[in-house]
Amino acid sequence: MRLGIVTSLLSSSRRPASVEAEDPLLELLDAAVGKAFSALCRPVQKNLAVLTVAFLRVLGAVRRGHGQLSLAALFRVLPTPGTPHAREKRLHRFLRNPRLDPRSVTDGLARLIFGSRGRGLWPILFDQTKAGATQALFAGVPFQGQ
Repeated sequence: MRLGIVTSLLSSSRRPASVEAEDPLLELLDAAVGKAFSALCRPVQKNLAVLTVAFLRVLGAVRRGHGQLSLAALFRVLPTPGTPHAREKRLHRFLRNPRLDPRSVTDGLARLIFGSRGRGLWPILFDQTKAGATQALFAGVPFQGQ
């Protein structure tokens, strides 16, 4: 079983209200996001954790459409209760949220990547690539001497 895909296989019309509370991956990510993204308000942190779980589930599963990522694929696997339409609305509200500050997100991502490495300069290798119509930016950082 990969990354808790079982909860995404529940009935697509309605999930039990306890799905969000019982997901151990969501609990771990919620704690990590809370620490790394402390500049964001709590509802934005929670939605960022939920969206990250959805990304992991979609990336860990077989996708249609030549492997392209879509918002429909994400809202189908959001670990939240409710109908697919309710999860779709939640995703769109989050993406339009004015409190989702790009600068705070960038700072939080840097904290997650670098952790508590101390002061000084750290080498980072950036690479831009394209897979079909999808652009991606990769950042490579040294980890445990490698």
